[in-house]
Amino acid sequence: MFSAYIRLPMPAEARANMEKWKQQTSIPGIYDAIDGTHIAIKRPQEHGQDYFNRKSHYSVNVQGSKLYSCHIATLMITALVDYKKRFLDVEIGWPGSVADSRIFDNSYLSHHYERVLAELGTTLLATGDNGAEENIPAFIST
Repeated sequence: MFSAYIRLPMPAEARANMEKWKQQTSIPGIYDAIDGTHIAIKRPQEHGQDYFNRKSHYSVNVQGSKLYSCHIATLMITALVDYKKRFLDVEIGWPGSVADSRIFDNSYLSHHYERVLAELGTTLLATGDNGAEENIPAFIST
């Protein structure tokens, strides 16, 4: 069921999402938004120090898309969402001490987003009083 419900949008869906993001924020080019979260856990007996985060508690970090098996019940979550806040990509199971950027660098999304965004082209944006316009490429908001 994961792949049926948690997936990157097809180009037509992505363009529709980008238009809805623009209507909501007045910012052109937003493909989707990504962020991470920490889920508090008890200190694991094995490698417990890895789960101690910068906010001084133990947690699991979540982001992105590839599921990792984890020997504890709760995790850190980072997720990519569309303009309706529907999950499109989730990366689960990283220790709380791991930075969001490292999770992203190791995610499915990281290895595919440049190709996916390039397929969407650019959006023209007026950039000055003299009628100048600039092409804004699709991007992931944080």
